[in-house]
Amino acid sequence: MNNDRQSPSKTTIAPPRYKTTIVVWLAIYPLITLILWTFGPNLALIPLPLRTLILTGVLVPTMVYGAIPFWQRILRKWLTPR
Repeated sequence: MNNDRQSPSKTTIAPPRYKTTIVVWLAIYPLITLILWTFGPNLALIPLPLRTLILTGVLVPTMVYGAIPFWQRILRKWLTPR
């Protein structure tokens, strides 16, 4: 007897690309602005490759785990295709 149960598959339709673009922009613009406003003078002293490494090392996880999910929750109704 096989006890493997398979749940009925729910297919989700991704929002249009322009909506995803807007969500990413809403998430990244304030984060970059805040980081540059707060740490800009200190970051300017660091060589460009290291500065870019630090910025992306902070921004990418913050975006993926925090900012983008936040905006997706806020804009859920707008993002969901009808």
